[in-house]
Amino acid sequence: MKEPKCKICGGKHYKFQCWQNPRKPIQSKKPLKPLKIAVESKIESNTTKLSSSKKNERKSLVNKLDRLCSEIVRQKGCNSAGENWCYTCGVKKPWKELDCGHFHSRRFINTRWDFDNMKPQCVFCNRNLGGNLQIYEKKLRRELGEDKFNQLLLKSRANTKISTVELAEKLENLKKNYKIP
Repeated sequence: MKEPKCKICGGKHYKFQCWQNPRKPIQSKKPLKPLKIAVESKIESNTTKLSSSKKNERKSLVNKLDRLCSEIVRQKGCNSAGENWCYTCGVKKPWKELDCGHFHSRRFINTRWDFDNMKPQCVFCNRNLGGNLQIYEKKLRRELGEDKFNQLLLKSRANTKISTVELAEKLENLKKNYKIP
């Protein structure tokens, strides 16, 4: 029986098993046009730079809105000592040690900054217990009422996108309406 011989390196194996670089470049059937490829790559790199700057602008607006809404929610019911209560377990802590808990996850953009959906929660309830949603739901239903609770549910499931301009307007309105020290 004949031993296999690699066409790339000449070793005792088949060419598809070779780990070495070929001595000769393998030619394809159709030659490539380097000029078009170079032009296309320049165009693509320019468009990605533009779109990434737009993404960064949107991302920074979302982060600013998240931070501002979180501060508003955590400071909303504070006492004179700057303490607030966890919505689900009732622990009293300084507002800076609390989280802003969402009943409907932040991935639902329509209710992400809705104050009916956000309540102050301790770190244990929000992060370790995943929002402690059973107690959260009972209290939220009692507080909002059945109709408003169902509207919040429908609003969270609506498939609409908020534009970057609307995000900027929302941020400006929050800054005007709520003054945080």
